Amino acid sequence: MTEKETNSGRAERPLPEPFQRPRHTSRVAAVYDLLRLYLGFACYGAGALLVVLVCWLIAVPVRDPARRKHLCQYVVYLALKGWAAVVTRIGIFVFDFPEVERVRALRGTIIAPSHPTLVDALTFLSTVPHVVCLMKKSILQNPFMGSTARLAGYLPNDHGREFIRLGRDALRSGDCLLIFPEGTRTVVSPVNPFKLGFALMAKLADAPVQTVLITVPYRMVGKRWKLWWAPVLPLRIKVRLGEQFRAGPKQSAHDFGAEVEGYFRKRMKDEG
Repeated sequence: MTEKETNSGRAERPLPEPFQRPRHTSRVAAVYDLLRLYLGFACYGAGALLVVLVCWLIAVPVRDPARRKHLCQYVVYLALKGWAAVVTRIGIFVFDFPEVERVRALRGTIIAPSHPTLVDALTFLSTVPHVVCLMKKSILQNPFMGSTARLAGYLPNDHGREFIRLGRDALRSGDCLLIFPEGTRTVVSPVNPFKLGFALMAKLADAPVQTVLITVPYRMVGKRWKLWWAPVLPLRIKVRLGEQFRAGPKQSAHDFGAEVEGYFRKRMKDEG
C-alpha cells in the first residue's frame, strides 16, 4: 500500500488490512453474526420507508418550512431511535454515549466527529432530535430518499459556495450541523486528511466546532469492509466529546482547520 499525505505534509500509512478483523471460533457463529447484521440492515430499510411516508404526509398540511423541517427531523430521530433499540436488543451494536445530553444542549454549533464506521451518522441522528446532517449530493437528488432529506433540511456535502452559504445560514439560525471533517470513512491511520469546508463555515458564521471522538475495537462496516465478512458481535461504539474550538479573529480557515485536524490526530492516536 502507498502512503498518503495530510494537509500538513506528513505521510500516513493506510490502516492494515483487514483492519485487524477478529475471527470467529466456528463457522456457525460467523453465519449467525452475519445474519444478525443483515437483519439490522433490513430493519433500517423498513424504517427508512416508513420515514419517507410520514414526512410526505407532514409536507402536505404543514406549509411553514421551519416547522416542517423540525417535524421531519423529529420523525427521523424517532425512527432511528427505534432502530437503535432493535439492533441493541438483538446484539449487533452497543452504543456507549454518556455525554449525549451535552450534545442535545448545543445550539449553532458544528458537531465534528471522527468517522470509523458506516453507522456513525445514525449514532447521532438516533440520539439528538434536531440536527442538520450533511449528505452526498446524489442522495439529495434521489426522488425517493432525497425528498425526505430535503424536507428535514439536510444539506449536500459538495463543498461548493452554495453549501458554505447554506451551512452558514443554518448555524446563524441556531441549528447544529453534523459534519464529518474527513469527508468519508477513515481509511488511513489515525484519520483521513480533513476537508476544510467545515472550517470555512465555522469562520464565516463565528460558530464553535465541537469535536467528537468515535472509536471502535475494529473497523466493522468501515470503508473497506466486505459485505460477506462476518463481524464479531456486538460491536461497541464508544462516543466521547473532545475539545470545543472557535476560530480566532485573525486566524484563516485553513489554519483553523489544520488546528482541529492536528487535535484529532493526537487524540485518535491516544484513543487507538
